[in-house]
Amino acid sequence: MKTLFAVLAAATILGVPASHAQTLFGTDVAANVPFDFHVGDTMFSAGKCQISPASRPTFMVIRCAGGQMKLTPVFSSERSELGAPGILRFARYGNQYYLTEVFASGRTIGSQVPLSKTAKEQLAGRTATGLVEIASH
Repeated sequence: MKTLFAVLAAATILGVPASHAQTLFGTDVAANVPFDFHVGDTMFSAGKCQISPASRPTFMVIRCAGGQMKLTPVFSSERSELGAPGILRFARYGNQYYLTEVFASGRTIGSQVPLSKTAKEQLAGRTATGLVEIASH
């Protein structure tokens, strides 16, 4: 009992809930993205991308065509479709796309990717013209 209490206390102090042993989306998600897109202040070229859990549960690693890579913070996100396929969700502003969410196949808990401060400033007063979902494979 003391051991269990110590583990839970350590997890709480470190800011890692016991239920979050993995990242928010839990597994790799791969997709072929047909357009250039932004993650934070980084622009990724169209092509094959793989998004993987990082060693910390509130971060993910994005690797795309041409060797581009980024470690980015994420927040928890939910969807209601139980058993739905994996997706990458993008917000579209004119001809610019921003990665906003990642869901692994069959999971209702995913990861939300925050806009960077620079992106927020550039997009101030603009409204997303749509959401685009790319299925994972």
